[in-house]
Amino acid sequence: MRYSILVPVYNSSMILSDLLKAIEETRQKENWDLELVLVEDGSKDNSFEVIEQLAKEYHARAKGESGYTFRKLIKIAMDGIFAFSSLPIKIISITGFLGLSFSILYSIYILWVYLTKGIQSQGFLTLVLMIAFFNSLILICLGIIGEYVIKIYDETRARPYSVIEKTINISNPNS
Repeated sequence: MRYSILVPVYNSSMILSDLLKAIEETRQKENWDLELVLVEDGSKDNSFEVIEQLAKEYHARAKGESGYTFRKLIKIAMDGIFAFSSLPIKIISITGFLGLSFSILYSIYILWVYLTKGIQSQGFLTLVLMIAFFNSLILICLGIIGEYVIKIYDETRARPYSVIEKTINISNPNS
């Protein structure tokens, strides 16, 4: 089985060689067929030059700390969730449908109790059911509108999946 490891590099020139060394040791120990991709993310240090040097030597890294701050990692995660996924909108729609289903089923139950046992529901319960029902409809409508906005956004941005400025040490896997 072939594995691919994608390593974002941001101000990590000091630890790149140790990281690559640890990956190589693990690859040899586990006998992996491994593809390693280092993505230089606009570092202000000489990370790209270190990557070029290491590509020539093909040896590598293991200690130190990432150049990414916690805030930048959260931003990257949020960009990945919201800019490249419609999952949050789908969750809104699903939540709306679940709430609608619950309020309809519970309304049927209350009606059944009233018809079979003659027990009337209190005004508070009716109010809660109506709020749940209409809030669920609002969530469904927001989900539908969100799906349309996502489709429009995807069509208008027409951006490539990635932009490759420069590649190093790329070989044909079939040769």
